[in-house]
Amino acid sequence: MKYVIYLKLDDAFQKRYQKYCNVTGFKPDFPGHISLVACKALPQNFEDLIGSLILKIRDVNITFHSLSMFLTNEKILYLSAAKTQSLADIQKTIYSALEGIVVEEFKSHYQSSNWVPHSTIGWPFDPKQFDVLFSLDHTNWEGHEFKVEAVELAETNPFKVIQSIQV
Repeated sequence: MKYVIYLKLDDAFQKRYQKYCNVTGFKPDFPGHISLVACKALPQNFEDLIGSLILKIRDVNITFHSLSMFLTNEKILYLSAAKTQSLADIQKTIYSALEGIVVEEFKSHYQSSNWVPHSTIGWPFDPKQFDVLFSLDHTNWEGHEFKVEAVELAETNPFKVIQSIQV
């Protein structure tokens, strides 16, 4: 079993996120979000950890600035979020607190220096769709700031929210 801790973003983001997913045919069973860490065991200190960061999380604004793709065999298309100092600090604190239970195969992805804040909108993705996506209102993302609605702990495969802390 794997678990993920992520930032669930506000309704304004969810509407834009769904527009892109509709074009790619991606049908996620989870909301638009930014993953912070993937764990192989259920974190026992989730509430305390998030509670200690709640003011920082409330104050963080998320901006997206481009479409991009992880160049792996899985061809994952995503909306790239700006890696601000505040966002990086939140992720680093959570990763450091849970490092002992981070999924081995993802450790390098979630190490603070390698972590890429993003929201997946296509997986697997056909690169031929990139032009269609690019023609959407991607430039309208600039200047839009989205808020974190909740920090959630979820089980993966199948996806199930275990705990949600509203910010």
